[in-house]
Amino acid sequence: MSKITLINATAITPFEKIEAATILIEGSKLLAIGRKKEVVIPPDYRRIDLKNLLVLPGLIDQHLHGGGGASLMEASLKAFGQVADFQASHGVTSFLATTLTASFSKLLEIGAVVPQYQGSQAQSARCLGLHLEGPYLAQEFAGIHPLEELQNPSWPEIQELQRVSGHNLRLVTMAPELPGALAVAREMRQARILAAMGHSNA
Repeated sequence: MSKITLINATAITPFEKIEAATILIEGSKLLAIGRKKEVVIPPDYRRIDLKNLLVLPGLIDQHLHGGGGASLMEASLKAFGQVADFQASHGVTSFLATTLTASFSKLLEIGAVVPQYQGSQAQSARCLGLHLEGPYLAQEFAGIHPLEELQNPSWPEIQELQRVSGHNLRLVTMAPELPGALAVAREMRQARILAAMGHSNA
C-alpha cells in the first residue's frame, strides 16, 4: 500500500485555507491534513513537494452530458470512460450521467450503461447515477431538446429506467406545470429520486 506525504501545497478544506500544508495519504485514505508543525511525517512516507499548487476536494458534477470529445448519449462504456477521464483531469471526481431528451428506448440504453460503468475497473471520475433531463420538459423552454420527443411525465417510465439503471436513477429534471408532474414527483419522493424543476414555464 502506497504511503505518500504531500508537502508545501495550499490546501482548501470545507472549513479553512491552509498554507504550506502537510497531507498524509495511505492507499486511498487521507489520514491527516494540517500545517507543517501540526502533522508528523512518518519515516516510511514518500514526500512529494507541491509548492505553488492547490489541493482541494474533488468536484461533483450533477449535470454532465459529456466531455473530451465524447457524449454520454452514445450509451457505451467507451464513451462513459472517455468522459470520466476528461472530467477527472479537470478536478471532477464524480458525476451524474445526464441525458438529453430522446426516445424512451435510447434512454433505457443509457440507463443500462450506468451500472456497467460502475462495475468496471475505471480509475477516473466515478458515475454516481443517472440524471434524466427530459423528456418531461415545457415545449416553450426546450432549448436544444428535440420538440418531437417531449412528453408528459410518466411514473411507469421512470420505474423502468430505475430498474434498468440498477436503481441508480438519482435526479429527474422536469417542468412541474405539465399534466401529471406533481403526482409523479410525489411517487419519486417515495422512491428516493430527486425531482428538480427545469426547462419550465412555471
